[in-house]
Amino acid sequence: MALLFETIADIDHLYVVIDALDECRNQDRESLLKALSQLKNAGSANLHLCVTSRPEQDIRECIEPLLSQPAIQLRDPEVKLDIKNHIQWQLAVNTKLQRWSSDIKQEIEKTLTEGANGMFRWVTCQLDALKRCVKASSVRKALKNLPKTLDQTYARVLLAIDEEYRQDAKHALIWLAFSVRPLTLKEISEAIIIDCRSDTPFDVENRFLDVTSVLIILSSLVVCALPEMIAPWPDEKPSDSYHDMTTAQQRNLIIDQPVTLAHLSVKDYILSDRIKDTEAGFFAISPSDAHLLIAESCLHYIAHTSTTDIFSTKFPLNRYVLENWYRHINLTSIDNQKSINTLALRCLLWLSSQDQSYIPLEERCYFPVTPMNLACKMGLIFAVAEILNCPTGPRKYPYGGYSLQIAIRKSHEEIAKLLIEKGANIKAQGWDGSTAISTAVIKGHTAIVELLLDLGEDVNARDRNGTSLIQHAAQRNNASTAELLLDRGTFKDVFIDGKLERGPLISAAYRGQLPLMIRLLELGSEINLLHPKLDSALHQTIRSDKQECLRELLKRGANPDLLTTNGQHPIELALRGNKIVIARILLEYGAQVVGLRFKCWR
Repeated sequence: MALLFETIADIDHLYVVIDALDECRNQDRESLLKALSQLKNAGSANLHLCVTSRPEQDIRECIEPLLSQPAIQLRDPEVKLDIKNHIQWQLAVNTKLQRWSSDIKQEIEKTLTEGANGMFRWVTCQLDALKRCVKASSVRKALKNLPKTLDQTYARVLLAIDEEYRQDAKHALIWLAFSVRPLTLKEISEAIIIDCRSDTPFDVENRFLDVTSVLIILSSLVVCALPEMIAPWPDEKPSDSYHDMTTAQQRNLIIDQPVTLAHLSVKDYILSDRIKDTEAGFFAISPSDAHLLIAESCLHYIAHTSTTDIFSTKFPLNRYVLENWYRHINLTSIDNQKSINTLALRCLLWLSSQDQSYIPLEERCYFPVTPMNLACKMGLIFAVAEILNCPTGPRKYPYGGYSLQIAIRKSHEEIAKLLIEKGANIKAQGWDGSTAISTAVIKGHTAIVELLLDLGEDVNARDRNGTSLIQHAAQRNNASTAELLLDRGTFKDVFIDGKLERGPLISAAYRGQLPLMIRLLELGSEINLLHPKLDSALHQTIRSDKQECLRELLKRGANPDLLTTNGQHPIELALRGNKIVIARILLEYGAQVVGLRFKCWR
């Protein structure tokens, strides 16, 4: 947020439009609403926010107090008119619908406008269904039997899928709803043919003869950015456009386009309890089981392709499975993780025997590539446990310094605890010379720090650069970790060879950590202590514009006239940074300006 505020400050007028706030998933909505409140409360006159949403209770409670203008309510007649215009436009531009008689088009317009109930998505689904009609009688029959709700509409679409392809359709919906990134048409057509229950989970004979068949099977449930919707670049010649390509060129362009669910309501429906007791209940899914299916499919795909050139274009899903198989494992339930642990271990063994091009970039190692180290890096706790329980595992795949450091650095606290409980060497240094406790402090893993201190680690330990643990905690805003270290008796002001280290008080003041700063002062940190390069806590609050911290320091006796190591007065320091409020606070607490001679720039 701090970076965002700085960016906003550099722009004369910034306009932000957030559409359909209600479509944000519940688990993300709270943080988004909190961010909006922070943006509004910052009081930036150059920031203009416009938000659209259905009137959900939690959204109204958060947004209404922030409004500078009354909310605009969209009334039914206005929405109905917009829907009518949308239907008219579709009937005019769609290559199939535009050829129908005016009588039929008028009936469609009237019936859909009356039945829409404010839902554009419902209208889209009905139009997609009507496009499949080839007779006027079938159009009129369809108009008389329209589903009344969006749920009924989706159920009808799902039940219209041929029995032979329903399993493929369900797998496609799972992949599209829970893939880490959008999948291309050729990727999704490859993914859905993996059958984890089969003796041969992946068989090229099960591939679709034409990958666009997936779009036909799922019809209005999905959308694909088809080439006719892609505008040519301004410098392209007309002959370069999609319509001038050969059929083969057109197909190659289509299969590389992303496929997504047509609307968030599709995912909501297949995840809801509403679908379970209906005829379409076969398509009901749960997030945990969905991630299990994807993870297991990825592992079977890797197992099949690992015996060949895995990066061959013959296997279009290989990039996705190699980058994301372990992510899906971590997103499924504990029981599901256990059920595919053997497959995961085989994959780790195979990866450890390959070069690192097979490992996702963010998981590549600057340490021995072993199954243990990979499992610790990827967060696969059951694989770690299995290796530890293997009689030859720890000897064959050392789990000292490196593995423990990896788990802590990647914030896998449960794995770190397991390694420590199994006797990992907590004093061993990592590949960069760091120790387990210094890494835990830097990452803010208070529980791990406490466990290591209980096992005898020194609360006043320093890393190879001489930086103390409390200093690391203060520099990185890890307040709870800093509190633990202080409770365990760490030094407040740390000297190295007679010289003051940066000092946790100076860091806390610069970062604006008021509670930690107060605690350090109460424990006796010297309030006016000068660092040879960083000056004092007071000077750092001025530089970082931390007004509350500055007031607290001055209340507790900080010298408002304390010069920096290069002789600069606090008032001058504030004015050079155009911090007028800071200068006023200093004057309020008795800073002397008589006799000062300096120049200030705005």
